[in-house]
Amino acid sequence: IAKAAPEWHTTLFLETDECEFKLLAKDGVYLNEGVRPISRIYLGSGSRADVAVRCFVPEAVRTVWKKERYMSKLMFSSWEQRLAAFLTPEDNQTGELLSFSVIPDWKCKWDEDLAPFSVRRPCYLADLRNAPEADIQRNQHTLTLTNNGPQMQLFLDGVRYIWGHETPEAALTLPVGELVEFNVTDGLHLHVFHSHVNPSQIISTDLEDPWYKVGDWHDTIFAGVADKFVIRQNLDYFTGRIVMHCHLLTHEDNGMMLYWNITGQEGTRYPAKEKLDPTCYEGSFPDKKYWGQ
Repeated sequence: IAKAAPEWHTTLFLETDECEFKLLAKDGVYLNEGVRPISRIYLGSGSRADVAVRCFVPEAVRTVWKKERYMSKLMFSSWEQRLAAFLTPEDNQTGELLSFSVIPDWKCKWDEDLAPFSVRRPCYLADLRNAPEADIQRNQHTLTLTNNGPQMQLFLDGVRYIWGHETPEAALTLPVGELVEFNVTDGLHLHVFHSHVNPSQIISTDLEDPWYKVGDWHDTIFAGVADKFVIRQNLDYFTGRIVMHCHLLTHEDNGMMLYWNITGQEGTRYPAKEKLDPTCYEGSFPDKKYWGQ
């Protein structure tokens, strides 16, 4: 499932206990431990998910429903106007996403659960939850996503950033091959966090939902009902400007965007990656025979 609509938040669900969702991957990265039962699929703009669906009825037509919130009307001048926008029926839609037919297939063992699995990962996805504290303390920052009327803004370490008509100064300068941690303190119930190049791993969250688990990797994060996340990134290999912004098109167009510089020698890797994950690999495939070495 890929969520392309630039102005909507979408939740997918089943209105029956005769079918179930099993989450396999988010944003192109497999879970640390698959397969995960979920009841809702949360998709912000740009989100992706790999989900298995199983039904326990031999012959039926079942529906995956969608509930959507239109987010561009958050650019009003008062909270009363924003709340009214949320409550406008045409801007909060519930309807059918798709229907599918369940057919009998006696060769399929539908009553057996999918087997749990784990995968080897490239070293840029080495698990950062147990990274040395000294490596984390070098690059710790606080991030808030908020809006003030038509102005969409980011606060990084308490400094306000709005990207207007002129290119601003870099919000941070960070060395390639190190780790960075962001404590996101507010705004993910209204905005979609997205950072270019390097994926983000959830280290902690106040959200109690199986869709979001500590250790999961994301390219975009939309929480829906919670705000507090601590995330980490491995600043692997690439140098240059890295953009961070809200992934709702109207919000980033109205200034909710910043960038930082990653400096140093292109190609530098985080030195403790194999200690965090001894099975991680460099290159395109885990088996060297596939990439010529």
